[in-house]
Amino acid sequence: MRRAVGQVIVYRAVDVTALAAEALDQLHAALFHSPAGARIFTRLTPGTGALRGVRAVALSPAIAQMLDPGAWLSIEVAGEPTENALLSTLTAAKG
Repeated sequence: MRRAVGQVIVYRAVDVTALAAEALDQLHAALFHSPAGARIFTRLTPGTGALRGVRAVALSPAIAQMLDPGAWLSIEVAGEPTENALLSTLTAAKG
């Protein structure tokens, strides 16, 4: 039996030096799956105050510790380290 094999690019990583302020203006929440991702996102965020209106949602307390509490509207941690818990935390209504 012969099978055809092909290549499909699902996503592509692109090196960046900063996140555009215009993009951050439209951001309501950011999900963090790893400490490295949190560090990189923080490093790429331009200027002070750019994230004050943005919720940070982390998969674990260790990831949340990588984020500066003063920079965000809130830093929330999923109840357990699963994608479902992370998404539930994201969609939870905030009073």
